[in-house]
Amino acid sequence: LPETLIIGLDQDWFVPGRSPIDAIEDIDIPEPAPTVPNIETLFNRIRSVVGDMIENQIGFADILDRRDPFYNALTIGYNGITRTTGFRWDGSRVLNPINLNTLPDENRFFNTRERMSSGSGRMTYSAEPNMGSLEAVQQLIEFCLENDIELIAFMPPFPPTIYEEIQATGKYDYIPKTVEQLKAMFKDTGFFYFDFTDVKLPNVADEHYLDGTHGSEFVYLNMYLEMLKEADSVLGAYSDLDYLQPYALQPSERSQYEVFGVNQ
Repeated sequence: LPETLIIGLDQDWFVPGRSPIDAIEDIDIPEPAPTVPNIETLFNRIRSVVGDMIENQIGFADILDRRDPFYNALTIGYNGITRTTGFRWDGSRVLNPINLNTLPDENRFFNTRERMSSGSGRMTYSAEPNMGSLEAVQQLIEFCLENDIELIAFMPPFPPTIYEEIQATGKYDYIPKTVEQLKAMFKDTGFFYFDFTDVKLPNVADEHYLDGTHGSEFVYLNMYLEMLKEADSVLGAYSDLDYLQPYALQPSERSQYEVFGVNQ
């Protein structure tokens, strides 16, 4: 078991119907079934690769070299080789900094605003929180108490402009109700709960978000530092505040979304 558990509690996980979870004592996790490659998917991918090669968008040597065009770092998969999209060696995700760096906020926030207008997906309307999800958090708290696991939970931030638009709709009352419930659940447990839903993080603006619901590496460093300041008794064993703070003042010159770079 871990000594410390940091868990993100996405707001939409507490929307009834979005996470149909029931309170249960034991969770039975079945053995994963082996996946069989889909012939149609493989054929379409091969056709895409060959098409790019014919159009001179990528050479055969580039495929063999396996380096992405932005960081010049080793990557896995064709999307990484051609578009710098995929996962880094540490498991963190890279979302096409080549295109993201040139997109205005209106483009990056388009999908979120579409979902807000229709009340769908991650932006589903709800006046009340999903009690099953809250019960699951309570079970997690109790499990960590029983097993001496330091628990830190957080709700991630929205871009400032997007959160203002969320509030203006008047259709997401479940969010503040969920926050109040979670605060009460974590009170007197010795654990930490952080709500970044409407927090204006220092040094962070709309342009540092990947889209309307996902922060970048720069956003999350600033968020983590706020957690580190308050939960130093736990996180101080893993992180040096004085070392990290200069990185949180502004993102890398190479990309407004990153801090440390792909090879660090």
